[in-house]
Amino acid sequence: MTVSSDQTVDFDRLFTNDELTIRCPYAVRPHAPVEWVDAIQTFVVSGADACAEVLKHPEVYSSANVEGAHTERIHTEVLRRAAADPRMADFRARGYGMIKTMRVLLNADPPVHTRQRKLISRAFSARRVADMEAFIRRTAETLANDLVDGQADLMAQLAIPLPLIVIAEALGVDPGDRALFRTWSDAFLLATGNLDPSEDEFNEMVETRVGFDRYMVSVIDERLRSPKDDLMQDLVDATTAGESPLSLDELLWILKVLLVGGNETTAKQLGSAFMVLLEQPELQERLRGDPVAIARFTEESLRMEGSLQGFYRLVTVDTELSGVSIPAGSNVWVAATLANRDPAVFACPADLDLDRPATAHHLTFSVGPHFCVGAALAKAEIRICLEIVLERLQDLRFASGVRSRFDIPYTPSYILHGPLTLPVRFASAVAAS
Repeated sequence: MTVSSDQTVDFDRLFTNDELTIRCPYAVRPHAPVEWVDAIQTFVVSGADACAEVLKHPEVYSSANVEGAHTERIHTEVLRRAAADPRMADFRARGYGMIKTMRVLLNADPPVHTRQRKLISRAFSARRVADMEAFIRRTAETLANDLVDGQADLMAQLAIPLPLIVIAEALGVDPGDRALFRTWSDAFLLATGNLDPSEDEFNEMVETRVGFDRYMVSVIDERLRSPKDDLMQDLVDATTAGESPLSLDELLWILKVLLVGGNETTAKQLGSAFMVLLEQPELQERLRGDPVAIARFTEESLRMEGSLQGFYRLVTVDTELSGVSIPAGSNVWVAATLANRDPAVFACPADLDLDRPATAHHLTFSVGPHFCVGAALAKAEIRICLEIVLERLQDLRFASGVRSRFDIPYTPSYILHGPLTLPVRFASAVAAS
């Protein structure tokens, strides 16, 4: 089922991870474009214009606490323990562990952020994304060929493995090590929303940090010895570029961000796109064989079912937003998932409209200096995968016993959104010849 524009519930439920709001976060009813929410001790911004104002002005709304202050403290402690690990002694001689509080991309502000984005921008250029498209298509086709017997779990068999394989390939990971990278990606998320990690969890995070960093340094060193013309080489070259190149710590943190962001959010986004096709099956025939319509559908699904629902910011000076006074030191959460359905920007926001003129204005990838560096790559993965699924799978439906998204487990979070499994059935599967 879908939730219509008149099916709304109290705003505070968004932060309780209840059965409705984890599946339909846009069903909540904001009281105002900006309001204080006791549950997370934060000013929540849901109006599209107010959200854009926050995201475009890092001098007032800092990204220093983008994951929340507690998560930042956990990251700092994990980095400290990893740097002190005896196995990393040889890396310390190269400057490893010198940065005590990591400020890289997501949690960095200008001018640090500006410098880092400039150094890595070539890696995510239109040319690099175009270079990756053939690999994305081959990978999606291979995965789709394994969808047989008229039933499948689209998350486990397609949405989750595709972006992981793509980002692993982009980072120069040996195909035999992809499963290891999935384990590391999951472990990197242990700190997110974890207010009191156990010592075992801390140890797992440190082991992951050590294992990942050692692996990636071996890839970096190989690229320094034998350069290639690809995305990973662009990132490695940034460690020797200009007067202020990336440090080893910065590059390793960027690679970690790309691993997690490059597979976790894309997998959830792809799963949500599949969900829309299952809930509105008439779309399948309309989109099948029409790449232009599929590209528009990709944008609309990003607007309607964004996998990353919001962004934390830290207010650096006393300010006012939409008539609300916000003191310095306050936390702000930009509710992109609600801004994307603001009727002041999107007419009939609960409706999927392939001809919607303002779709590209959605905030799922943020806006301003922190606009997602990998947005073009993510959209290419979603678009190509949808093309192949619609080509191969006819009459795509929920599996027997599943009537709607309310029979599907969803990520229990107000920050991340998407199905955890997606069992389906289909009338036929056409394999590539």
